[in-house]
Order: sequence, then C-alpha cells, then structure tokens
Amino acid sequence: MVQAYNSAGFTTNETDLDLDLKPQPNVSLEERTRALLPLHLALQTLLEMNRYLILPDHSLNTLTRSVIAKYSAGPITDITKVFYEKAVSLIHVQQGLIEKLPDLWTHETSYSSGGSLVAQAFVHLTREPRLRFLEDKADFEAVINEPDQKSSEKAASFLCTRGKIQMDVSHAELVNEFEYQYYGFSPVGFTDSVYNIAVQSWQEAVKEVLATSLPQVANDKRFLSAVMAMIFRRKEVKKAFEVFTDRALKYVFRIPRCVTLPEHQETHELIHTMDSNTMSVDELNRNCERLAAEVVEKRFTLLDLEQQLQEANDVIEVLSIVIKQLRQVSVGEDCNDGSSSNTTLGGTDTN
Repeated sequence: MVQAYNSAGFTTNETDLDLDLKPQPNVSLEERTRALLPLHLALQTLLEMNRYLILPDHSLNTLTRSVIAKYSAGPITDITKVFYEKAVSLIHVQQGLIEKLPDLWTHETSYSSGGSLVAQAFVHLTREPRLRFLEDKADFEAVINEPDQKSSEKAASFLCTRGKIQMDVSHAELVNEFEYQYYGFSPVGFTDSVYNIAVQSWQEAVKEVLATSLPQVANDKRFLSAVMAMIFRRKEVKKAFEVFTDRALKYVFRIPRCVTLPEHQETHELIHTMDSNTMSVDELNRNCERLAAEVVEKRFTLLDLEQQLQEANDVIEVLSIVIKQLRQVSVGEDCNDGSSSNTTLGGTDTN
C-alpha cells in the first residue's frame, strides 16, 4: 500500500505512512487489519479524484493528508457512507472535463473584498439537471388549491421555485466565473431576480386593485393566489422569460472569448508552474523574443540569398546567349571551310 501511494505521487517517501502502518503492541490481527481500512479507502478516493484533477505536488500531498485524516477520524462501520468533498479551482480540473460533464463533480468559488466574503458560486456538474427529482412534485394546482394555505405569499414563493426548476440546465453551462467576478452576480441569478421582481410587482398590483374594487373577495386567500398566479401560468409569459434568459446569458452577461482578462494571464502562469519540466512564462517570453530576432535575421539572410540567386541567374542567362552566339559563329566558319575545300578539288579534276 505504501508503494501504491508513492508510485501515484500522493506521498513523497515511504516514511510518510510509516506511523499509520506501524504495528501497535497488544493489538489483535483483526484490529490491525481494520486500521488499514481508512488508508485503503483513502487510496481509492485519491485515485478517483486524480483522474479529474491536475494538482501541483505540494497540493496533492496536502490533499492526501486531508483525505487520510478525514477517514481516520472515526471508526468506519459502513463503507457505502464514506465520502470526501473537495472544492477546487477550475484551473486545476483537467482540460475538456467541463464539456464532457462527469457523472458527479462539484466546484465552489468564493469572492472576497477587503477580507469579507461578498459572493459565492457553487457549481454542480452532472449528466442530469439539478433538482430534476422535484419535477414530479411540482404540482401547481395542488399548491394553489391547498386547503390549509395561509397566505398568498406561499403561492408566489412556489412560483419562483417552479420557475427555477423549469430553467434549462444548458443555461447553467454558460455561467462563467469570470463573468461572476466582473459583474458581482451570476447571469442566472439576474434572470431569477427579474422573475421574482415580476411576481412581487404583480402581487402588489393585485392587492391594490382588489382592495378598492372588490373588497368582498379581497380577503379570500385562494382567490388571491389564483389571480396572482394566472399570468405566470401562461405559455406566452414562460416563453418570454425563456427568451429573456437565453439572450441575457448569451449576449448581455457574456465576456467575448477574444477578450484577454488578467485572470487568463494568471491562469496561464499557474499552469506553467505546475510541471517542473515545463518552462516558466518568463522563459517562454525570452524564447519568443529570441525566435523573433532569429526570424528577422533569417529574413535578411533570405533576401541576400535571393539577390545573389537573381544575379547568378542573370549571369547564366548572359552566358547562355554568349554560348549560343559562339556556336552559331563556329557553325558558320565550318561551312566556309567546307566550300573552299570543294572548289580546290574541282580544279584538280579539270586539269
């Protein structure tokens, strides 16, 4: 087991687990075996989490100690109820994992200002939408007509909850932590707030009108609930909020991908500091400057070579013309020599 921890990188040397595995005096074999159960479960947990995370060595060692301490805190009577929760930054999640949506993953981000917590973002990644188990329980008519309903606020609050349950889960994938940090709230939270404000405004308008025009039914809780809820049950209103949510998430509260934020630079630097074999950002910048200077130098060298090549081609062209003319002159002289020889031979035959 110690070798498994070391080979996976969870511990740096074998002595890290010696105290946990060292046999205790006057302890039975069954108790010693039971003492290994937390270490075994911790190893399984770490191996599973390591499939999704990219952590520096010191963070991985800290996580290992935390998991072992959690599982060793008390006796384990049911291994099916043993669990470990860890909130990590998205920069420590393997690339492409967010798009693939693992069966279960959680992420919590906290934003502080002046030492005070100002916002928290909780992300639950799953192949199934959140709160789907509540869809079968969302019986609107049952809530509206509930006999022991005491106030109209109960129906209004149910409307808000029902609107959130019906929100398409794909919208949650559009929420980016950079937008959350820049605007101070999530885009989904903004659309939910608009929905709640609309419900509250309609509730106040209904109370004001019924109090003056229909005082005989102004105190009928069931009637008030039905009147306040009738607008938000219409398909046109639901469709309008769906379009509003879609436009707000995609076009209003959305930082374009072409924009480089300071967080991108910090993430880039952090990624390159995780692996000891990877060059740092400063080294990469120096290499880029060196390569850029080499490119400029090579371009000047290439220009000189092109000029030399052009001059060589010009010389070759001139030499080709000279050789051609010399060949023509040589052929002409050969023809003249042949004619003179024929004339001399003819005069000899006549004599």
